[in-house]
Amino acid sequence: MLDFVKSFLVSPFGIAFLLLLGSVVLGGRMPARSRQLAAVSLAIFWIAAAPYPSNLLHRLVEGPHKPLPRDEAVDAIMVLGGGLQSTGKDSQGVDLGSAGDRVIAASRLYREGVAERVISTGGRKRDERSEAEGMASLLEEWGVPPESILIEDASHNTRENCVFSLEIAKPLGIERVALVTSALHMRRASAACRKAGFDVVPAPTDWEFQSPEALDWESWIPTPVMLERTHRAVHEVVGSLYYALRSWI
Repeated sequence: MLDFVKSFLVSPFGIAFLLLLGSVVLGGRMPARSRQLAAVSLAIFWIAAAPYPSNLLHRLVEGPHKPLPRDEAVDAIMVLGGGLQSTGKDSQGVDLGSAGDRVIAASRLYREGVAERVISTGGRKRDERSEAEGMASLLEEWGVPPESILIEDASHNTRENCVFSLEIAKPLGIERVALVTSALHMRRASAACRKAGFDVVPAPTDWEFQSPEALDWESWIPTPVMLERTHRAVHEVVGSLYYALRSWI
């Protein structure tokens, strides 16, 4: 519940909703201020849900990272949690989420011979298996031998993904990793892993930036999909600021 409240408060929709609520509360006593709040609320909602500004924000947050060069030498492939919708309670029921491309990308990099080990990260949610175990079952299904998978299943955020994975990797001589996560998440994730002590080579996937064909009226028509995408980008910006304040990056 607390995570939902925090996510709501930093989302464009949440901010616009609170401003609109304030407009309603002030409507009878301060009509001019009420109209101002309503106008700001509508502007935030419109900009956040329109394709053109949403894509601009994604281009800034996703940054300049490119796919991993195939001749890059690394000790292991490290895939961060966040790609599963459900891990199930046993060997069944593993479902990919909207960021599930990261699990697919990690298995592909292994099959291409990028490294001989894969570090699967992510802790337990509710009474399900840990996310690391759920991803490991998919990695095995897609061609990664179980003996090649290292499981870090105690973490619950990006920083812990990195810190706890280093505790497993360092005794095995693993220092340089191909970090696999969504492009939107890569800037913060790679900085956190470097801070923890890894030598990081970004291997982003799941790009959301879409270059608009033209700046026309259609690029300013709000859609629910764009509102959700903007929410994820804003969440990442706020997360990066929080990590910087905590000296985690």
